[in-house]
Amino acid sequence: MVTNLYEKFLEDTEHYEQSERYWERLWTEVVSEAGGWYTWLTPWMGTGAPHIKDGNPIFSAISPDLRRGVRIIQLEPYEPGLDFQVWFENTEDDPLDPENIQELVIACVLSDLAAAYARNVLEPWVDGSRILIRRDQAGCLMIDRAMKHEGQLLHRLGQAA
Repeated sequence: MVTNLYEKFLEDTEHYEQSERYWERLWTEVVSEAGGWYTWLTPWMGTGAPHIKDGNPIFSAISPDLRRGVRIIQLEPYEPGLDFQVWFENTEDDPLDPENIQELVIACVLSDLAAAYARNVLEPWVDGSRILIRRDQAGCLMIDRAMKHEGQLLHRLGQAA
C-alpha cells in the first residue's frame, strides 16, 4: 500500500513548503551518508519566479565537481498507487561540452514508496557512481550500481523497496 504525502501541495502553501522540507531532509540524509566526497549546492534551479510553485522543481542540486545535477519534480496524484519516473538529461546539446551538466531527473507523486525509490537512485548519484536504471520482468524498478571500493569496481544490483 502506497501512502501519498502532502497531496494538496499545489493548492495549499503549507503543504508545498512541507514537501520542499521533506525533499531537503531526504537530500541531506543521502549526502551525509555518502561521506561528503563531493560538494553539492542547493538549490540549483528555480521555477523562474518566486511565486511559481508548480513542483518543477520542488528540489534541485548541483555538484560542480562531478558536473552532475539533480532535479526533483513533484507531481499531483491522479490515481492510487506508485507514480515514479526517472531519466537523465544533459544541459548542453553536446554531452562532451565542458559546460554540460548531466542531470538526474526524478518525477513522482510524493509517497513513502516514491521516497524510497528516490533515495535508492540518489545514493549512487551523489557519490559519483555510475548507475543504470531499468525495470525487471515484473516491472519493478532496478538500479544497477557500479561502485568503487578499494581500487576495485564492484557491481551491486539492488531493487528499491
